[in-house]
Amino acid sequence: MTDGSAIEELNFFPDVNAEGYHLTDVKAVDDGVDGFTDGPQAGGNFDVGLQFGTTADSSEGEVSSTNFTLWTFPGSLSFEDIDLSGMRLVVDSDETGGEVLEVTGMVDPDMADPDAADTSDGATALMDALSLASMPSEEDEEVDTYEDDAFDMA
Repeated sequence: MTDGSAIEELNFFPDVNAEGYHLTDVKAVDDGVDGFTDGPQAGGNFDVGLQFGTTADSSEGEVSSTNFTLWTFPGSLSFEDIDLSGMRLVVDSDETGGEVLEVTGMVDPDMADPDAADTSDGATALMDALSLASMPSEEDEEVDTYEDDAFDMA
């Protein structure tokens, strides 16, 4: 969460180890989350840690995609409440201790082309954060047929 956020309680869906989901642990403590007991460490102190896996209470197994929902009550949760530039993602933690991927915010707004896309810190952090959660498919893409192209144009 960003410093100064008015959020008092953060809720998560699904519940930890809920059938059909990959969320296996949640930690939420103001500047008190530095990793999980089974190994994955993100390199710092964070407010929230979410662990995903295919085995209950662990990060074991391959999770190629997942989803979760954060919300607050009372009040609303906005992107301004989330410290997008401070997000970390630990991948492949089962055998090697993991690789830490982080939001870089490498675009310097002072050096950016003013005619280019939005390069504000928030926009850059959001795009970096979303890219952390997007893993490329290992499947080969099929070639569009002529009929598929017609639907793409509609």
